[in-house]
Amino acid sequence: MSTSERFCAGFALAATIAGDRGGELASTGLHPDLAPPLLETVRALGALSKKDRRDRVRAYLQPKPLSWPPAPTWPERAYALLARGDGSPGWVYEAPLPRPGYQPPADLLALLRRVLRSRSPSP
Repeated sequence: MSTSERFCAGFALAATIAGDRGGELASTGLHPDLAPPLLETVRALGALSKKDRRDRVRAYLQPKPLSWPPAPTWPERAYALLARGDGSPGWVYEAPLPRPGYQPPADLLALLRRVLRSRSPSP
């Protein structure tokens, strides 16, 4: 089994919130293949100074930037809803919005981001 850095970070955040700084409480319920990378991340976080730990937790909570494809692979309007000046390619800004002034619900944007991330190669 493989684990992503974000998956390990999420586990470390949960352990921190639960007050399980070293991950000892959670370790008994982990699958043997998952335990090493998860516990390593938790222990590395727990070993940091308070300031460094706070900075690392903030970094964990920052969303990863989207990896835009060189050309649209699904409806351009969906991409246009996600464009926020974060290095989006020029074609995104030329894509039409559903209607002038449309403000998409947050859950729609979250879904579109999740789909884009799942279909885009990792940088």
